[in-house]
Amino acid sequence: EIRILEIAHLGVGHTLAPQGIQYNKDGNLLVANYDNHRIYSFSPDGNYQFHFGEWGNSPEKLQYPNNIAIDSAGSIYVIEEKNKNIKKFSPEGTYLFQFGIGELGMIFSLSIDHRDNVWVADPEHNRIVIFNNKGTEVRSIIGQNQSSDLNQPVSIYCLPNGAYLVGDRSESMLKHFDTQDTLIYKANRASWGLDE
Repeated sequence: EIRILEIAHLGVGHTLAPQGIQYNKDGNLLVANYDNHRIYSFSPDGNYQFHFGEWGNSPEKLQYPNNIAIDSAGSIYVIEEKNKNIKKFSPEGTYLFQFGIGELGMIFSLSIDHRDNVWVADPEHNRIVIFNNKGTEVRSIIGQNQSSDLNQPVSIYCLPNGAYLVGDRSESMLKHFDTQDTLIYKANRASWGLDE
């Protein structure tokens, strides 16, 4: 823990509260620091490289970043929990733009697919929303019934072949969908020995 605090250049009274972590194509680790409202970058050998963001209302600042994703060009997408939106930054942490403002509920998970589309689990609206890398909504996958579709999806993970995994609040807490949005596998809570 001390080594992490030294690497992150955090002073007394500041904590490193990693909420989301992601590796980029160069092997650098990016960490969303929820309580400190910043994104930190570390080299593959653990050395601090840079950080961006801080508490504030201007576009380049962050308010409770809770997850991140990185596209094939190295651009960094950050979920900003307080404002219920996503901000896009360059690989060096320069603010580019934001999207999803007024469209999304409280969100916690995003993933980038093989075409650099941004998939977002939106439990409040019972859907998965797909944006292109310019922040324009491409389509939504809306849950129709709990047994076969979605029930408040809280996590999303895009697989390299175009299929995807969803974690939701149904009895089948983990679901595997194919490229046509057909449910092909589900793992029930009971089979994992988990309670409600």
